[in-house]
Amino acid sequence: MAEDPFEADDDADFDLKEAFGLPDQLPPIRLPAAAELAAMAHRAPMIAELRALAGWLGAGRAVDEDASMAGDEVAEAAAALGLSVPRFEHLWELAIETGFVEIDDDETGALPGEIARAWDAGDDEEVLGTWTAVFEAVIDATLDIAASLDPDRAEDLDFYGHG
Repeated sequence: MAEDPFEADDDADFDLKEAFGLPDQLPPIRLPAAAELAAMAHRAPMIAELRALAGWLGAGRAVDEDASMAGDEVAEAAAALGLSVPRFEHLWELAIETGFVEIDDDETGALPGEIARAWDAGDDEEVLGTWTAVFEAVIDATLDIAASLDPDRAEDLDFYGHG
């Protein structure tokens, strides 16, 4: 039986190469120029959804003490954005985490965040920084879900030190 690369070993660090069966050396890659990467980031569907959500908020929407919207507004927002309710709820959490949506100082309302306001006018570095933050948040959430589905591997999947 093959050794499980995710098996917890107190004396060893998590090894991506071993875990994913990567070769000793990967071929070189050449990334496009920053301007081309920023243009690709602008076409990313998830970021388009985040921008649409921030736009839907307009001058603001009420939230409860958990920074959640009322159920009827969730359904309204999901329908307006062409999303399922579960997809909208996931997007809502991501929007707050990445700054596309901000909760006001009174913690009673949600507004378009600074990231959403700056996205269209941002230079290539800002756009790529925002795209990277969204990507990291998605990877982090994915690893959290994977860890919750396999508690024995939770520590190995916690690359960001949450647990």
